[in-house]
Amino acid sequence: MKFAKTAIRCAVFLGLFAPLVLIAQVTAAAEPPSSDSDKAVESPIPAVTDGGDCPTLAAMMREHQAATARDLRQIKRDMAMLRQSLDKPGIAAIFSGIGYIFGLFGVAAFVASRSKKN
Repeated sequence: MKFAKTAIRCAVFLGLFAPLVLIAQVTAAAEPPSSDSDKAVESPIPAVTDGGDCPTLAAMMREHQAATARDLRQIKRDMAMLRQSLDKPGIAAIFSGIGYIFGLFGVAAFVASRSKKN
C-alpha cells in the first residue's frame, strides 16, 4: 500500500514537473549563456538549440505525453489490482467473524443456563 502511494506521488510530481523543466530548458537555450557558468549541466531532457522550432517542441511534448499516459495506465492497473485484493476478506476478518459467532453462542448458552436455574 505504501509503495502504491509513493508511486502515485512520483507520477504526479513527474507529470507536473517535467513540462516545467522542458520550458525552462527552451528559455535557457534561447538566452545567451552568462560568463559566470563555465560548466554545462547535463539534463535528462534534451535542450532545444537554435534548430528548435514549434514542430520540434510539439514532438517532444507528444513524446512526453505518451510516456506519461503509459505510466498512468500502469498505475491505474496497479490500483485496480490493489482494490480487488482489498475487497476480499482477509484472515483477520475471517477469524473476527468466527469469534463473533462463538460469542453469540456463548451469550445464548449463558442465558439458557441462567433460565434453567430459575
